[in-house]
Amino acid sequence: MTTHTEIGKLLRVRDLLRQVTVPEGVSGLWRVERFSVSEEDAAAECRRELFQAMQGRRYHPVPAGEYTRLDRGGTVVMSDTPSEMRDHYEPVRRATGRVFIAGLGLGMVLQAVLDRPDVAHATVVELSEDVYRLVAPHYQEKYGPERLTIIQGDAMTWTPPRGTHKDPYDVAWFDIWDAKTGENLAEFTRIKRRWARWAKWRGFWAEADIRYLER
Repeated sequence: MTTHTEIGKLLRVRDLLRQVTVPEGVSGLWRVERFSVSEEDAAAECRRELFQAMQGRRYHPVPAGEYTRLDRGGTVVMSDTPSEMRDHYEPVRRATGRVFIAGLGLGMVLQAVLDRPDVAHATVVELSEDVYRLVAPHYQEKYGPERLTIIQGDAMTWTPPRGTHKDPYDVAWFDIWDAKTGENLAEFTRIKRRWARWAKWRGFWAEADIRYLER
């Protein structure tokens, strides 16, 4: 049974996870751009989602509105729609102290985490130089070096500073995959083992959905 305290925490997470204000721009194959979902498109999406729900998939329609997406060569990698926000409730709910995030994207999770007063600092590792160029300056200016470090590098091989095992990150969130596929599960396991001494809690984008689909 969900308690009033748990409901209150969820409501606060929903307030923190909100649309981004990253400027539109293009760098290499990557593009940050605004887009609209009309009432007609939203209704059509709702019908598709209902059909998939009848096949055992989760129901995540996108309501009409204005959104921002991150596109790589014509493929949408992420957006700030409510359905994508739901994928990130857990790390925002758990965030406190020092947070590590693998994958900058649009910075939606980073924004929500750093808007929590109980988060002292966030470290982000982003693989793409183009995404770093498009998105990182917006948040570096907003939060400053005292609360935010963004590193351009490979999160799969990046090693935290010496001594992190003595003072581990409170939360580590990995969001570096494009698709929800069972092939990701093996990587989740490897990362969990590698980061066991560096983070008190380790979570992964879409893990719950992937395990649900695999069943």
